[in-house]
Amino acid sequence: AAAPAGHWDIALYGNLFGVREYQVWVPAGYDGAQPLPLLLVLHGCVNGPNLMGEASGFNDVADTEGFIVVYPRQNVTSNPARCWNWQLPINQARDSGEPSILAGIVDKVKADYSVDPHRVYVTGISAGGAMTSIMLACYSDVFAAGAIHSGGMFKGATTISGSAYALLAGSI
Repeated sequence: AAAPAGHWDIALYGNLFGVREYQVWVPAGYDGAQPLPLLLVLHGCVNGPNLMGEASGFNDVADTEGFIVVYPRQNVTSNPARCWNWQLPINQARDSGEPSILAGIVDKVKADYSVDPHRVYVTGISAGGAMTSIMLACYSDVFAAGAIHSGGMFKGATTISGSAYALLAGSI
């Protein structure tokens, strides 16, 4: 018999800088009695929560190890390729732009589920990896640790043209 699986919850969060949909993977056996770790997962371009959940395997690990996974979705109106806009200065500061939305999502999930505030982590790939570096730099009091896959360093670029250079040649 297959092991019991968790389930998806879908919600919206918005602030002055915009609104984003996010999906929460609630692991099998979650009952709210014990605070669980939380992992914020930031997708790359032309990607989204469902594909990230499937490709990463985080949902299966969450079911086995007992943690909550949060997958925000970038809007096509904010970026036609669904890339996180990590290269824009407004998105490279605390309480500003997309980082404020992502931090707000984390706060909303912490309010809606039983989360251990000392075990909140962030990871991302490509544009999500670059945004992960921003979240770690700007919200070091929120995240215990993070992992960047194929993404740039904090402020590795501050313009759209600079982001192309950073992706091809590395951060300066």
